[in-house]
Amino acid sequence: MNVNDLENIKHIRNYASLIPYNLSKQELYTAEDLYQGFDPEIESTKDSCTDALIYKHYIDTGKQAEKIEESLCRAIHDHGMHIALKNFFRTHNKHK
Repeated sequence: MNVNDLENIKHIRNYASLIPYNLSKQELYTAEDLYQGFDPEIESTKDSCTDALIYKHYIDTGKQAEKIEESLCRAIHDHGMHIALKNFFRTHNKHK
């Protein structure tokens, strides 16, 4: 590993700290996770709940991410969701 590799890792780590979703999550999201910050009595909170923030980030960064940092973060997150789904189906599959 050279200095440029370390700088790239730092850059991606800094980028990842700004995204509204957890890269290391390996559990399926719950309604409580996604609607954290939402209060049905206060309409304006629909735009600041976790689900809305993640969706806005997704739209703002493009459905097909242009930046490598975003692509890497999405791939890491998707891998965690793959593990979560695999564990869910392993636990709940009636046809084992």
